[in-house]
Amino acid sequence: MAEKTKQHYVPRFYLKNFAEDKVFNIYNLKNHRIMNNVPFASQCYKNNFYGKDKIYENELSVLETKWSSAIKNVILNSNSITKENETLLKQFCCFQHVRTEKAFLHTRNAFFDMARQLFTIDLRHKGITATEQEINAYAYKYSKDLESVEDTTKRQIDIAKECYEKLDNLQILIIENKTDLEFITSDNPIVIGNEFQNENGLGMDCIGIYFLFPISPQIYICLFDNKIYPNIKDKNKSVISRNVVEKLNILQYQNSLENIFSISNNGVEFIIDYVDKRCDEIRKSLVDKYNKTQNNFLSQNHKDFTNSIFANILANISNKTISLISKGKPENIHLEFLKINKAAEPFQNKLNYNFHRSATEKEVNDRISLMLSCNDPSLKMPFKRNIQETQKECDLVKQWGVFLKDYFNLS
Repeated sequence: MAEKTKQHYVPRFYLKNFAEDKVFNIYNLKNHRIMNNVPFASQCYKNNFYGKDKIYENELSVLETKWSSAIKNVILNSNSITKENETLLKQFCCFQHVRTEKAFLHTRNAFFDMARQLFTIDLRHKGITATEQEINAYAYKYSKDLESVEDTTKRQIDIAKECYEKLDNLQILIIENKTDLEFITSDNPIVIGNEFQNENGLGMDCIGIYFLFPISPQIYICLFDNKIYPNIKDKNKSVISRNVVEKLNILQYQNSLENIFSISNNGVEFIIDYVDKRCDEIRKSLVDKYNKTQNNFLSQNHKDFTNSIFANILANISNKTISLISKGKPENIHLEFLKINKAAEPFQNKLNYNFHRSATEKEVNDRISLMLSCNDPSLKMPFKRNIQETQKECDLVKQWGVFLKDYFNLS
């Protein structure tokens, strides 16, 4: 029973795939350094993360046995995946996406933001003035008291139980790495993205969603909406270049919370080099921005002196500090194999055109009718723009209707 007190939010069977002789190498973001030969079982766990009663931990243990077998089979025979193993990979992806410490913090931050907004509105309504510090202190206490860590993580698992079938209609692509740079993983290994809707739209069920996650140093899994990304030549397997391996590793870094894991120093050293390069770029960007703004307000006599002070400050800010700051604004990574369908391009990043992949025929037809009626240029409504803009919007909505009917195979 003592063993189950240490509850892993990234399962040991998964981490083991990136270890050799039960150890792997770590790049720690907070310390900006590599730690060698660390036991994989000592990572990614919290005491009683899913509850002292062990109910959720026991449920996950049963599922992990199935996921472990499926992932092992895919690694051993990536040329042929059974339907059962494909389903288990999708289930693993969904559960793993919501069960990490980073997922918990994301949910807790959402509670904090909600509490902050509600408290601010309430104070304004009552005519009470409060400082930002007071508002934040209340919001933090409220969000912390609202749910315990155990309650939040259990609710996340319950969400996965309800949602994992939403991944059934995603295509699976096995990505094979034969380069000299291995795949790395992290303490938050499931990368979720959407080239069609940059904000991920409606979540797991959104049109255009994709998931990326490594299952070994040589194999990556991509689950994707093949009606939005139809350009993948081989729908089952793809051997990729080093450039794509680098991009996938950078995505793992951007998606991580604190630690990157690699079977050797090869992978983590690549991330260290990448972070150092990004830090240099950020320093240069800050200097350029400073020169374009502050110097305009200084006399020539003071420019050299002020620039010297500013440059000295930047030089003494460690790469560790800058990398943690820059991680909040990740570099845009575009993967060549996730190229958008040309028919979808007119609606890219237009969130008012967002839609569920699992929508019924009635929901689709009703939505199309509503959007067409709301954008009818013949309607005289006070908020309408000029007639040319209204007609342009109406034509786009008509295109959207045609696209939707084709996407959902409707007559």
